[in-house]
Amino acid sequence: MDFRNRTEHAADMLRASSARSQDHMLACFIARPTYRLVNGSLVAAEEPWPIDPAPFETPLGLSSGDKPFYSGGIDVLVGGQVRQPRGSEARLDVEIAVGRAFRRRIAVIGDRVWKRDAAGALVPGEPAPFLTMPLTYERAFGGAAPTEHGVVMPYQANPLGRGFYLDEASAEGQPLPNLEDPASPVRGVHDMPEPVGLGYYPLDGSLRPLSALDHPLAMRAPGAPARDEPPRPIEPGDVLPTLFNAAHPRMILAPGKGPAPGDLVRLSHGMRDGDLAFTMPDLSMHAHVQLEDREHVFPLHLDQIGLVGGEGLVFFSLRCVVEYRVRKGERRATTLYPGAVPALIPASYRIAWPDRFADQQGREDA
Repeated sequence: MDFRNRTEHAADMLRASSARSQDHMLACFIARPTYRLVNGSLVAAEEPWPIDPAPFETPLGLSSGDKPFYSGGIDVLVGGQVRQPRGSEARLDVEIAVGRAFRRRIAVIGDRVWKRDAAGALVPGEPAPFLTMPLTYERAFGGAAPTEHGVVMPYQANPLGRGFYLDEASAEGQPLPNLEDPASPVRGVHDMPEPVGLGYYPLDGSLRPLSALDHPLAMRAPGAPARDEPPRPIEPGDVLPTLFNAAHPRMILAPGKGPAPGDLVRLSHGMRDGDLAFTMPDLSMHAHVQLEDREHVFPLHLDQIGLVGGEGLVFFSLRCVVEYRVRKGERRATTLYPGAVPALIPASYRIAWPDRFADQQGREDA
């Protein structure tokens, strides 16, 4: 499959075998518009956010790499740092908003440790003032705790974090998390809340498989009723597309609930002089797929929104996945174009095979 990009944004194609049969393939087209926020406006960044199937380091944590599949919604990925608006204080309430469908509030708290109060009870100590705070999994609840058997037990939902202890003796004098859900703060040593997650969720984090199962063992949304079903084995049909999402499960917008052009996207206190806030640009793109003399046009769908606080860096990811049957000697090409899917395919989209493939005759088989 030949790939061409007629948009102004970074784009690439990934391929994979289809589960349908050995003679079917998947082609995944990914576009990644990347901007800097300058005076309230989005300006094209010099360096685009990577498109890479291999893991790569980012200001939002370690990405496990791009996969050639659709995910189960739109990832909202947040990282970098937030800043106190009035100098050093001990707490900051941060809000992440995407259009009208997504609101997330985070309590950002200064460094503190477990300490004894006047009655001898172990309680969270007073937080220290701070000016800036990184939005990382290392600052959320989690970590690893030593056991009486001499081994270290990780908190599987977030082994990178802080605040996880098995008893008061090991907790006293040790740090608590800086990032908390205001609805479920840590009050006692044995509290084990779901960690606040903002950037790329670790590939081995336990919340990922639990949130990607349509099964009685699956993670339920807060307040959802328990599922009264008899125990049964997990089957392939129970696995949901959210298995391929990159964000923390609570940071995923449902399919079709993404922001429209003109909607507000905001990370409060995400810039030195205020919020990281902008109106959603029109990112409409489409892919023209030509298979020998047959042609089709497909829209690209938004599947990631990335915000890097403190840097004013913003990226979006759009994707289209096409399954096609491999036919020996068939010539294939895809071209990305800006804008919505046209009502009729323009004649200019069609490739004149002999002109473009005269030197190789387009005889690839994959």
